[in-house]
Amino acid sequence: MLSRAGFSVGVSLAMLSAPHLSAKASPATKIQMSLYAKVAGINLCNAIKAGQPFDTAVAISGETIAQVISGSHNGRISELGGDQLDLEELRRGAINMAILSAYELCRETMPANVRENVEVATTKSGNTGENRVAIAEQSRGNSASSVANNSSREHEISQHSSVVNSVVRIDGPGASGSGVIVKREANSYTLVSACHVLRDVHQNEEILIATYDQKKHVASTKDLRRSGQSDLCSLIFRSTTVYETAKIDRETQLAIGLPVELIGWAIPTADLPPSLRLTNGSITGMALAKNNEGYSVMYTTNPPSLPGMSGGPVVYEGKVIAIHGRAERFGSFSYEGKQMATSYSLGISLRDYVN
Repeated sequence: MLSRAGFSVGVSLAMLSAPHLSAKASPATKIQMSLYAKVAGINLCNAIKAGQPFDTAVAISGETIAQVISGSHNGRISELGGDQLDLEELRRGAINMAILSAYELCRETMPANVRENVEVATTKSGNTGENRVAIAEQSRGNSASSVANNSSREHEISQHSSVVNSVVRIDGPGASGSGVIVKREANSYTLVSACHVLRDVHQNEEILIATYDQKKHVASTKDLRRSGQSDLCSLIFRSTTVYETAKIDRETQLAIGLPVELIGWAIPTADLPPSLRLTNGSITGMALAKNNEGYSVMYTTNPPSLPGMSGGPVVYEGKVIAIHGRAERFGSFSYEGKQMATSYSLGISLRDYVN
C-alpha cells in the first residue's frame, strides 16, 4: 500500500475547478485508469528530463489525472462500485499512479529515495502493473493486489497502453503537432497525422519525430505521402528502437453518442514542457459526405483539445478510428427561428485508410 506521505513528496497542489458534468457521467473503468496512469507517467518522465523539479513535476502530473477523473467521471471509479472520491482523495491516488507509471518508464531519472520507496512498497503489495491501475486502492488504503486479474481485460489494457505509447510529437520548421504510429517494417515506422501540421515544411527540410521516450528521430519530406486530396498524411521515420504500433479500427460503426478519447501532445508553455494530453468525449455528428479535406467525424471533448494535438488519434476501445484535425470550432444554426450556438471538433475517419 502506498500513500502520498510515504513518498515524502511535500508539495502544495493548486486548487483547480473541475469541469461540470452531469451526475450520469460514467465511473472510470479499469481500462481508462490504466490509460490515465500511462499518460501521467509519460508526462512525469518528460518533465524530469526537461529539468523540472521532481516535486513540481509529480504534482502537475497527478493533478492533471485527478482533474480528468473529477471532471469526466464525477470523481467515480468503477473498482469502488461507483463511490465518489473527493478531489484530495483523487490527488493522493493520482500522484501514486504517476510515480508508479514513471518508475516503469524512466526509473533511472527519479530521485533515489523515491525509487527505494517504490521498490519497498511494490514488494509488499504486488507488482507495479496492479498498483498503477488501482487509484481507488491507493487513496482508500486497500491492498492493490486485491484487484482481480481478468485476462480479457488485461488484453484491453495492453491495447490502450499501446496506443498511448504510439502517439508522437511532430516538430519541423513552422510545424508542431501530433501523430500516431500505425505500422512497423524492420526499422521503418509509418505514422499518420493531419497534413496541415506539416504545411510549412518545404522540400528537403528535416522533420523531427519525438516518441514517448523523448528520443528524437529525423524524417524527410521525401517520405511524406498525402492520402488523395484529404488532410490525411503518412510519414516514415527510421529507428533501431522497438516501438509499439496502434491498431486501426475499420469495423466499428461510427455513430452519434459513441464514446471517444483524443490523445495528443500539447505545445509547451512558459511553465510546462510539451505534455501528452488525453481528453474524453463523444461523437456528436457524422457527415453524409466528406468535405474537400476528408473530414466527416464531429465530436466534442471535455476539456477541449489544445494547440499541438492536431494529428493525434481519436480512439475507441483502444483502437484508432480517426485522426484529429480541426480543433474546437464554433458555429450556429437556426431552430424554430432562433440562432443556436454549437461547438465541435473535426476528424478524418481511418475506415478507408490503407497503410
